[in-house]
Amino acid sequence: VQTCALPILLLEHFILIPSLITPVTSSIKKYNKTALRATYQVVSEPEPLKKFSVIIVTFNEPLLNKTVDNVLENTPAHLLKEVVIIDDQSTIPVAGWENDSRVRIIRSKTNLGLINARILGGNEAHGDFLAFIDAHVFVSPRWLNTPYRFLMED
Repeated sequence: VQTCALPILLLEHFILIPSLITPVTSSIKKYNKTALRATYQVVSEPEPLKKFSVIIVTFNEPLLNKTVDNVLENTPAHLLKEVVIIDDQSTIPVAGWENDSRVRIIRSKTNLGLINARILGGNEAHGDFLAFIDAHVFVSPRWLNTPYRFLMED
């Protein structure tokens, strides 16, 4: 039995293989769909994309709103699982994204400091990959495309 790594689509009068359309000839017509499927291995659908959790630690950061809005605007939806904001005991608790399911706010019980707050964010994240950014930065469009490509390489 011969196997083929290319996906094969069976239509009434054609066998479609990427870059090659072969009309069905009389010698192939004698095979039914079951026989053709037994001869060739059909490749399954590609894996779903893995997504990022973007983790932002804040302590009384005046630019946090602009940073979060910028991340939500410039991160492709197919790569963004969530934005996790760790409020490290700011004087005024962080609020403002209660109606956006992509944003979660976690307020620490004590002031943890940057590194421990990032560890908390990493432990609370649901994404496949973690991206840590400061609370006062702006990201460019498609900023996660290159890291995603490198992470998906074998």
